[in-house]
Amino acid sequence: MDIHFNTGRRYTTEGQVIRAVWDKENEVIHFADLSRAVNGSIEAPEWEITFTTPGGLARFVMERYDRHVYKNSLPSFELLMMKGRDPNATIHQFGL
Repeated sequence: MDIHFNTGRRYTTEGQVIRAVWDKENEVIHFADLSRAVNGSIEAPEWEITFTTPGGLARFVMERYDRHVYKNSLPSFELLMMKGRDPNATIHQFGL
């Protein structure tokens, strides 16, 4: 699952846009806060996954991001610096 979402937090004029990619095979989620230039990877073992929707993935990421439960990694850095925002992506709006 690869999503873009806006938390509604006012870090920029457009809010806080985050891209999250769930790599189910490797049990990890890579995220890039495109508004604040923060990136990280979150361990996501299958037994811990409780989401099946973009909103669930966004909540899962933000619960850990807000508590600093993530690690810097090359894949998350590449997501932030090389891939960035997909211009064709739908940005989901969530009040998180």
